[in-house]
Amino acid sequence: MAAGTDIAAAGQMPVLIPAFNNPTYVAGMVGQLLRFPGLRPVVLDNGSTYPPALALYRRWAAQGLAPGRVLVLLLGQNLGPRAVWQDAGFLRRLPRHFCLTDPDLELNPALPADFPAQLARVAAQFRSGKAGFALSLADRHLMVDTAFRHAEGWKRIWESEAAHWQERLTMPGFAEPLYRAEIDTIFALYDQEHFDPAQPFRGIRVGGRFTARHLPWYRETGLPPEEEAFYRRAAEYSYYMGDRPARQLRPLFAWQDAMAGAAAGAP
Repeated sequence: MAAGTDIAAAGQMPVLIPAFNNPTYVAGMVGQLLRFPGLRPVVLDNGSTYPPALALYRRWAAQGLAPGRVLVLLLGQNLGPRAVWQDAGFLRRLPRHFCLTDPDLELNPALPADFPAQLARVAAQFRSGKAGFALSLADRHLMVDTAFRHAEGWKRIWESEAAHWQERLTMPGFAEPLYRAEIDTIFALYDQEHFDPAQPFRGIRVGGRFTARHLPWYRETGLPPEEEAFYRRAAEYSYYMGDRPARQLRPLFAWQDAMAGAAAGAP
């Protein structure tokens, strides 16, 4: 990961955005974050080769997009969206509280202006390393309805995601619904006092006004056709938009297939 860069600007909370050949989503996320004065979007580009993505970064550099607020780090290779917590040295350079998000989310228009502080309260209350946004399943009629392969088998999006809406929690003085649920790289605030890189998915999801939409789940992804086609061909870590399984799942799938083959061949 990049070294020697002042990611934690004074008075601003960094929001790390892993990016790879998806300029439409990256520009959309940065634009949404700039509505909140206390946030600093930090784009971590994982070696994008799609020309419009590189043109976007050059344009931002030339025009000085939101001077002092938006930072683009060109990593030169595809380290994947989890590299932030997999690189212990990089993680140590971050402040106690920071945010990480995939770029392909549509934030709730009713999201409170002080949402980072509220997420920090949730993380502290439950001694959780992550407190983040729940993902809406309300408009499943608009979602891709084919099944995707997961660790536990083939499931449609809302079937696999329903588990994240099951374990309800309560917190004194906090009105939004809370759920104990795994969080990968969807939008979350990290509290390094409680975050354990060895158990990186433990978290609390916040619903209500914090609920976001995960755009790749929908038949209409919001991407130009050429960009979507390029991304699908090049994607390495995407669960839903790659032409091949996500890299992090390939060893498990290979093992499952080998076991199934052995069982089928057994007398």
